[in-house]
Amino acid sequence: MTQPPPPQPPIRPEFGVPPMRPMPPGGGLDDPVARKRRMVLGIIGAVVGVGIPVLIVIIGVVFSLTASGTGSERWIGLSLVVLAGLAIAGPIQIIAGIVLTAVEKTRPFGVGFLIGSAVGMIILAGACFAPFFGLQ
Repeated sequence: MTQPPPPQPPIRPEFGVPPMRPMPPGGGLDDPVARKRRMVLGIIGAVVGVGIPVLIVIIGVVFSLTASGTGSERWIGLSLVVLAGLAIAGPIQIIAGIVLTAVEKTRPFGVGFLIGSAVGMIILAGACFAPFFGLQ
């Protein structure tokens, strides 16, 4: 006959993880008004986060296009400005967006900022390569 397995030692929390907090009475549901307020503030933060990088890119492209010079001089200048924006401003915006996303209170703004940075880089890349494909 087989013998039962030996008893297992009690499970201890590893790495000092604190026990879970008990649920408050009433099922732990939020106040609907507070939840709606957080949702509205999150949406506003995300929209503002998307708008800021895109607005910066649009202003940069408009200023680049209004520069003096004609023909190829203007497009070479625009390409250099846009390429500098891609190489310098893009990574800085991505790092700032990641930091803002990691902080709990600024998370919606950070996510919007990351999305806006990606959209801005797409706009910059399109403006940078437009002269090479004859889209003047």
